[in-house]
Amino acid sequence: AYSRFDPSSYKDRVTVSDKELSDIYEKEKDRFRGENTYRLKYIVIEDRSGLKDDAAYMDLLKAKDIEAYAKQKGLKVSDTGNVNQSELFKSYKGLKIETWIKDLKKGDVSLPVRESDRSYIFQLVDRAEGKPMEKSAALASIRNRISGDKAKEMARLAAEDAIKRKSVS
Repeated sequence: AYSRFDPSSYKDRVTVSDKELSDIYEKEKDRFRGENTYRLKYIVIEDRSGLKDDAAYMDLLKAKDIEAYAKQKGLKVSDTGNVNQSELFKSYKGLKIETWIKDLKKGDVSLPVRESDRSYIFQLVDRAEGKPMEKSAALASIRNRISGDKAKEMARLAAEDAIKRKSVS
């Protein structure tokens, strides 16, 4: 036999004070931001093209102009346009873009990213930091998280108490 102590059944007993919310908000307010947006340009170097991605990378580090380099080498430049971080990560998931994009500064060129028979080299055109979330939305998010945590703790304590009393039913 078993009993279930569902935290959701304890949520109506939870209280979160305004001071508690305010204190947590002050500590965590930098976390409550919208997504960053990025604009990247990139070239794709096929293995069969004869171009070496490491040489292209070195040339781009010097030139800092992906458009001119691509034109000179007969490559196509693709432009992501302004795209939200989550969409960018999803679109280029296989390239593990989330591991290196945050280190790029405007105008920087990425190391070649290899995928099967081709390499991608990106240049960061622009990055816009996410806008701060409205305080009321941030407070609601904090209240929900804290209420959930307190409800879980109440359910855990009730389960432990029931075990001590051997009254699990």
